[in-house]
Amino acid sequence: MATWQLETEYKKSSNERQFWYKDDKVIIREEGYRWSTFTVESDDIPLTPDELKNDDDCYELMSIDNGENWEMQEMIDGCWADAEAGRNCTDEDLAAFEEAWEENYYEGVEALGWTHDDTEYFMTGPLKLTNLDNGVTYSGLTDPATVPTVIEFPSEEVAPGLAPVVQGSHWPTPNSNFKETAKWPFQTGYIKPEPKEPEEPELTDWFPVSINPVRKGVYEILTQESINWPHPNKGLWDGKKWNFLDHTVTEWRGLAKDPGAK
Repeated sequence: MATWQLETEYKKSSNERQFWYKDDKVIIREEGYRWSTFTVESDDIPLTPDELKNDDDCYELMSIDNGENWEMQEMIDGCWADAEAGRNCTDEDLAAFEEAWEENYYEGVEALGWTHDDTEYFMTGPLKLTNLDNGVTYSGLTDPATVPTVIEFPSEEVAPGLAPVVQGSHWPTPNSNFKETAKWPFQTGYIKPEPKEPEEPELTDWFPVSINPVRKGVYEILTQESINWPHPNKGLWDGKKWNFLDHTVTEWRGLAKDPGAK
């Protein structure tokens, strides 16, 4: 049985959906991450080509409904979050939940009586599947219809001086005017293009925790616990103290320029 690893081709395409319960009420909190990794053991390729393309833009893992056996290995660098009212939840319940989360994350909402009982994960956009036993990778960016299988050349009538070629014959073909400019054999098959990613915002240098930010807001932080090392976490500076789980912040950095400035 082989071990398979699933990732997204593009960053900011991994999402976690948490279900919080209190009596007969439900709040759904969703958070987006830059990268994530999941694994599963299977004798067969666990995803179809259509699932790798993920044109529906939402491949679910560890869903409450589908019961798949994917195991989450890591969710790296949370970059956005949102909460919505579910069954029997009022606007007041949601506002109190969000305020408690901003103040003290899990401990804050648990103090209000909410319990986190279910979690779903899903990925958007094209996916990348790797067989960890042999290193073979399958990509949702590969379109089999665009992969050339033969190379055809014009006939002698169309291009004088070129040797005639039987239609549909495979490269290489006899050609008296052919001049080799690359070492044979040529690389064949589809070459995956490098994905184009949006430009990252310019950040400040790292500051020690003894220096406080000028403005309230969310900053990239490093902590003594370093749960995502070498990737930074996101922590809230409320004007008086840092808020990130119960961790001890050691360094921070933020945007070097005002994103609204022209």
